[in-house]
Amino acid sequence: MHTELFSDAKIVESWGINALPWTAAVREGQIESRKQITDQAIIDAILSCLPRSALDIGCGEGWLVCELAARNMHVVGTDVVQKLVEEATP
Repeated sequence: MHTELFSDAKIVESWGINALPWTAAVREGQIESRKQITDQAIIDAILSCLPRSALDIGCGEGWLVCELAARNMHVVGTDVVQKLVEEATP
């Protein structure tokens, strides 16, 4: 197995290629486990700490940033994949 197939650059490249399908899957609720459990569990875990601000490193298409901002939290998201950042930007 060639390790360059799993290099950081290849992974980032893959996310760039799949940014739009991923964004659609998340926004359209196509991932059943996220709809039923995961997303709300993440939100609940964060809110249980009563933060006033958050930094989402690897924010992807920005779903968590939007959810937390809707709860009056100051949130900044960042991602290495430019296309995902573009999708996250209102």
